[in-house]
Amino acid sequence: MVPPFNVLITGSTKGIGYALAKEFLKAGDNVLICSRLAQRVESAVKNLKEESGEQHVELFVMLEKEKRSKN
Repeated sequence: MVPPFNVLITGSTKGIGYALAKEFLKAGDNVLICSRLAQRVESAVKNLKEESGEQHVELFVMLEKEKRSKN
């Protein structure tokens, strides 16, 4: 495989996932940010674009499963 790579990072709106996203962007890779909360994803994408100056970051929101009631 030849760079740039397409990288999907789950839980990438904070912590280790966010740090990994920053490193992949620095390397010139394309990053897909993924989380369950749309607001966190949008914020992370905005911050990553501002920090890295790269436009190789996109957002993806995983919808949370409906909570099932126990009977």
